[in-house]
Amino acid sequence: MERKTKEQLIRELKEALILAHEEKNKSEAIIAGLGDGIIIQDTEYKILYQNQIQKELYGDKTGELCYRKYEGRDEICEDCPVEKTFMDGKIHRSERKVVTDKGVSYFELTSSPLRDSNGKIIAGIKVVRDITASRAMEQTLRESEEKYRRLVETLMEGIWVLDKNANTTFVNPRMAQMLGYTIDEMLGKHLFYFMDEQGRMNATRYLERRQQCIQERHDFEFIRKDGTRIYTSLETSPITDENGNYSGAVAAIADITERKREDDEKNSLLKAIASSTDGITICDEKDRYIYVNAAYAKMFGYSQEDFIGETWRKITPSEMIAPTEEGLKDTLHNKDTGLFKGEVAGLKKDGGIVPMEVMATALWDENRNYNGHICIVRDITERKRAEEALHEGERFLENIFASIQDGIGIIDVDMNIIRVNKTTQSWYPYAAPLVGKKCYEAYHGRKERCELCPASEALKTGKSAYKVIPKHGPEGKEVGWLEIYSYPLRDTSTGQMNGVIEYVRDITERRRVEEELRQSGEKYRLLIHNIHEGVFIIQDAKMQFVNPKFADITGYMMEEIIGRDFQNFVAPENLEMVKERYSRRLKGEDVPQEYEFHVLRRDGGKILVSMNVGIVTYLGRVASMGILKDITERKKVEEAIKRYTKELEESNRMKELFMDIMHHDLLNPINVAHGYVEIFLDDETNPMKRSYLETIKRNLVKGIELIDNATKFSKLESMQNIEFEDIDLKKAVTEAIENLTPLAAKATIRIENRLNDKMPARANNIIEDVFAAQS
Repeated sequence: MERKTKEQLIRELKEALILAHEEKNKSEAIIAGLGDGIIIQDTEYKILYQNQIQKELYGDKTGELCYRKYEGRDEICEDCPVEKTFMDGKIHRSERKVVTDKGVSYFELTSSPLRDSNGKIIAGIKVVRDITASRAMEQTLRESEEKYRRLVETLMEGIWVLDKNANTTFVNPRMAQMLGYTIDEMLGKHLFYFMDEQGRMNATRYLERRQQCIQERHDFEFIRKDGTRIYTSLETSPITDENGNYSGAVAAIADITERKREDDEKNSLLKAIASSTDGITICDEKDRYIYVNAAYAKMFGYSQEDFIGETWRKITPSEMIAPTEEGLKDTLHNKDTGLFKGEVAGLKKDGGIVPMEVMATALWDENRNYNGHICIVRDITERKRAEEALHEGERFLENIFASIQDGIGIIDVDMNIIRVNKTTQSWYPYAAPLVGKKCYEAYHGRKERCELCPASEALKTGKSAYKVIPKHGPEGKEVGWLEIYSYPLRDTSTGQMNGVIEYVRDITERRRVEEELRQSGEKYRLLIHNIHEGVFIIQDAKMQFVNPKFADITGYMMEEIIGRDFQNFVAPENLEMVKERYSRRLKGEDVPQEYEFHVLRRDGGKILVSMNVGIVTYLGRVASMGILKDITERKKVEEAIKRYTKELEESNRMKELFMDIMHHDLLNPINVAHGYVEIFLDDETNPMKRSYLETIKRNLVKGIELIDNATKFSKLESMQNIEFEDIDLKKAVTEAIENLTPLAAKATIRIENRLNDKMPARANNIIEDVFAAQS
C-alpha cells in the first residue's frame, strides 16, 4: 500500500472523527431511549460509561470500580454477570438487592460483551433495570398467600428425619407418596439417593448448616422414583442429643411443584408488566384507569395512584379531546374493530407535551359488551429526536458526499452503478450519465469485469479490498492511475450484502513523483556506493549501514560489519576518546564533528582516518551518521611538506647570509671607484671627459642603490611587503637616454626622445634603478 501524505492522513482523520461523532450521537440517543440504566465496564471492571438514567439512579461513577462503588466490596461479586460474560462471551443475568437511605430496591442486571473489530472482548455492557415495583408486588402477594398455604400444606406436609450421617430414619406416608416410593424403600437410604449431582452439591451446604445447629427454610428439587422432578419447600431443623451435639435433622416438606409453575408464570407476567419501559394500563368499561405501571406514571410525571379512577382525558391536550372521542368511536369502541393504534401527543403534569406511540385493545364480554381495554404506550421523544438527528445526519452526509474531492461510488451486486459523487462524474464526462451503467463499461470501456477488480473481490469475500489500477479515458486509453478501496455494503437488519462502496483516489501525479523519487533515490544509492569515502550509520552502538568504501577501509566484507559494535573498529589507543564523544553527542552535548583516530582493520593493521559525524533520524530513531576518510597518504605528504619547509627555511637563512656578504663586498669597491671619480671630476676641465666622469658617477650611485635595494628585496617575505609609489616613467627613460647619449655620439648614433607626455605608473622605485642599470 502506498504511503499517504500528512495532509491526506489529517483529512481522513477529520472525516473519521466526524463519522465517529455522528455514530456516537446516534448511539447515545438510542441508549437514552431504552429507559434502563446502561453501564459500560472495561475488562478490569472499571466504569467507562453511564447513560443519564444510570447517573440519576446512582450518580456519576465513571472511572470507578463497579463492585467497590455499587456494592462496597473489595473484590468482584460472586454472581457478577459481567464476569461470566468475560469468561464465555455470552449474555448473563442476575439480580441485586440494594439498601439505600430511601429503602430497599431490586435491580435486574443483564450483561453482554462488547467486542473490537477482531472479535476480542474489550468491555462489558450492563443493562440495569429497576424491578423494585414488581418485587414489592410479589412480596405483597406472597405474604397474602402465606397464611393460607401454611394452613393447607401443614396438613399435607411430608416429614423426613435423617441421622447425623444423613441416612433416612423416618418418613411419613405423605413424604413417601411425594417421591413415589414406599416408606420401606426410603428407610436407610442416604439423602443424596433422591437428588442429582447439582442437588448433592446444594444439600452438602445445607447439611453443614444443620451441623452448626442452624434452622432454616429453603426450596429444594428432588428426583422421584420415576425420574421426574419434584419441587419442594423444606423447613429444616437440627436434632441434638442430651449433650447438645448434632445427631441428625428433621424436615417438614411440602410439594410446591404446581405452585412453582404458577408462580413462575405469574411472576414472569408481573415482572414483564412492572419492569417494562413501556407504559401499560388497564381500564374499565368507562375507560377509567384500574391499573397503571410505573413506566406509564413516570412518563407523565404523576404517581401511579394519581391515575386510578381517571380517564385518558387526564393526559390529553384539551384541543385534542373531542377529535379523540370521535376517533375512538370508529376504532377502540367499535365492535368490529376494537383496536386503536397510532401516534398521539400526551400532556405531562408540568404542561409539557410528550409524543407517544399508543396501541389499545378492547376487552369484550360474552355478550359483546365493552368491558374496557388494555393499552400499551411508548414514549417516542427520543425516537423523534433520533429520527430528526438521522435526517439531519443524512443531509450532512449528503453534503459531505458531494464535497469530497476523491471519487465515491456505490455499486450493487451486479456491478451496476447506483450512485456517484460529483468528483467521479467529473472524471468520466464522456460516459455520463454513470448511474445505471456497469462500472466496467462506464469507467474502463470494457464489456466484461476487470481482472483486478476490488469491488468483485469485496463482493466475493465479504471483506474490504484494495487495488491500484490504471485510469482509463475515452475509448479505454490509459490516462493515469487510481487507488481504489472497496467496502462491503450490507443490510443492517439482515446482514445480507447489497453491494460495495468504492472510495477512489487519482494517484497519477503521486505515481509520477514517486517514480522521480525512486530514480533520485537510485542516484543517491549509486553515489553512496561509489563515493571514495566511507559512509556509515550507527544506532544503539551497532553498525546499521556501511558503503563499500567503509568495508574497504576496515578490510571486512559489508555483511560482516552490519550488526557489530562500532568499538570493534577503533584502535585501542583511541577507543576511550571515540566512545566518550559518541556518548556525549547522543546526549546533545557540544563535541567536535570532525576529528582523527586510528581504525583497527580486520588483519590487525591500523589506518589513520578523519571522521566527520553528526546526529540523524534513522528508521524513526536517533542514530549517528558519518564519513571516514583514509588520510594515511595525506599525512605522509604533510610530513614531506614539513621537511621541505624546514629545508627551505634553512636555505633562506643561507641566502640572507650570502646577501649580507655580497652587499658588504660589492659596496666597498664601488665606493672606492666613486671616490676616485670625485677626484677626477675636480681636476678635469675637458667637457667630454667630464661628461664621461659624470655618467660613471651616476651609474656608480645607481649601483650602490641597486645593491641596497636588492638586499632589501631579498629579505621580503611576500609581494605584499613591497612598497609602491607613484612615479613618472618618462623621467626614468629620459635619464637613461641622457646616460647613453655620449656613448651613442661616439659611435655616431643619434638617440631621439619623443616622449612628450608624462607616463605615470605605480611601482617600486627599483624600476628606476632597472632603467639606470640598463644605461
